[in-house]
Formats: sequence, structure tokens, C-alpha cells
Amino acid sequence: MAYLLTVITKRIEGLNEFLTIASFYFFIIFCAYFAAKFLHRYFFMKANMKYVSYQPITAKERKKIKKQGVEIK
Repeated sequence: MAYLLTVITKRIEGLNEFLTIASFYFFIIFCAYFAAKFLHRYFFMKANMKYVSYQPITAKERKKIKKQGVEIK
């Protein structure tokens, strides 16, 4: 696919540079989004340790919680 894209953009003036810049900015925004998402989770968990549980939920507890309508991810 990259080869076909290169062949098509060779004929059009400036399109190759535009696609390079656009893909670069897309990658930067993509990385910034995921960095913010996971850093937020890390700092939230660090600040609110009382909400973090280290013990996995047993099968009986999971069934009981599902009957109440709570979804565990």
C-alpha cells in the first residue's frame, strides 16, 4: 500500500510533503492522547489508593455483583 501511495503522490506536486506532515502530526496526537490517558490513570490511582483493590474478585462475588447490575472491567 505504501508503494502505491508513493507512486500516486509522485505525480501530484506537494502532496507527498503534505501527507508526510499530516501523518507526523497524526502520530504525535495519537501518542499524546494515549500518554495522557495512561498517565491520568496512574496519577489517579496513586492519589486515591483507597479505591484501588489488589485482591481479585472471586467467582461468587462476581456473580453477586453482576446480579446487582454492576459491570466489572
